[in-house]
Amino acid sequence: QGGGGGPSPLGAGMPAPGGYQLGGAMGQSLVGANQLQKQLEAEKKLRRIHVANLPNSGTKEREITKFFNKEMKAKGLAVGDAVKDVYYNANGRFAFVEMRTTEEATRCISELDGAEFEGQKLKISRPPDYSLGMTPTVPAMPARVQPGMGGMGGMGAG
Repeated sequence: QGGGGGPSPLGAGMPAPGGYQLGGAMGQSLVGANQLQKQLEAEKKLRRIHVANLPNSGTKEREITKFFNKEMKAKGLAVGDAVKDVYYNANGRFAFVEMRTTEEATRCISELDGAEFEGQKLKISRPPDYSLGMTPTVPAMPARVQPGMGGMGGMGAG
């Protein structure tokens, strides 16, 4: 009942909705894509900085972007524009700024914490959800299926 219990019409592989299995290369492609998505999200978190104590003067993302790009270039911390994206919370007077690289984010924190922006001393740090265990790693990719083996294993003739 409900599609479970019997052999999968797609062969052995990872579980899919309804109790069916995704077989062979299709299942491995989905696993690889999921691992890649998780890696990209982790790398994005590593590139983000938390900027607190922003002025309550109608500051916009554009001004924050210009400030960080200008300061990073002036101090030799980046070549070109370092800022990829800014999320500004006017009510909380803070922003999350995403840099191009994790190295630029680290340099920005160490060199620009305490910098003055529109009369306010900024507090620049890692975001609250940052953790030292977040360092990006290349995920282990699933073993490749040999053509003609149907995902059932074996070494095949070379």
